[in-house]
Amino acid sequence: MVIIELNKLEKILKKPVDTMTPLEMWSIFLGRADDPKHRGLVNEIIERKGVLGMAGAVLATISKDERERAKFMSRRKAETDRLSDLLTVRHDERLKWEAVVADKDAEIADKDAEIADKDAEIADKDAEIAKLRALLGK
Repeated sequence: MVIIELNKLEKILKKPVDTMTPLEMWSIFLGRADDPKHRGLVNEIIERKGVLGMAGAVLATISKDERERAKFMSRRKAETDRLSDLLTVRHDERLKWEAVVADKDAEIADKDAEIADKDAEIADKDAEIAKLRALLGK
């Protein structure tokens, strides 16, 4: 088992590639392959060490797959955001119309109360008329 401390590569980065051990080359490859600042050194190591060339090709494929995944996720996020915006607008519209309906229901309840009051007045007038007819003998 080999433990590589990638955070301690600074000394190795200063060495010429032809003096590096295979372990040092792998360490730089693993630790700095995605760093554009060290791209030249990584490419030189890949040229010297054939196995790293295959690893570099795999890494390039992985990076391409990651870019494609990132594009997909970006498209999916945009789609989800658009749907969320649409649902928010629909929800806001629904709340607005629910408020309009609640106002109309209140108006109807007020009119129903007015009608009930008028019905009570009419009933009182009918009772008065009935009493007057009884007094007049009709």
